[in-house]
Amino acid sequence: MFDDMLNDEIHVIKADGTRQGPFKTTIGKGKATVFDTSIDVSAGDQVERSLPGGKIEMYEVRDVDYSPGLGGFNGIPPNYKLHLEKQGLKPRMEPRAMTVHINGSSGFQVGDYNQMNVGTALAEL
Repeated sequence: MFDDMLNDEIHVIKADGTRQGPFKTTIGKGKATVFDTSIDVSAGDQVERSLPGGKIEMYEVRDVDYSPGLGGFNGIPPNYKLHLEKQGLKPRMEPRAMTVHINGSSGFQVGDYNQMNVGTALAEL
């Protein structure tokens, strides 16, 4: 039923280097759903996706959810939902406070993310 929508093929690479697949899926927004219940995948495994031109995209499996599906005529078959993180992307850095000590200076002003603290200056006047 879903075969027409599964346009990607992936291989699962376990921590010991064993390789499984190919499995049909569609990867999007950090998730992939696999309807082949023979897949053996766990958090920490790698997923390899072949791209046109011989390039390969790598993902790390962050979490795996299993669904027994919804039976019945035209129901959703059992499936695994893989939560993926694309390899090579840098983790998002959170802004952090910085303290700067400057000795022997006067008339020095510091901005906060390019917004100056005008309220303090007005209060001092």
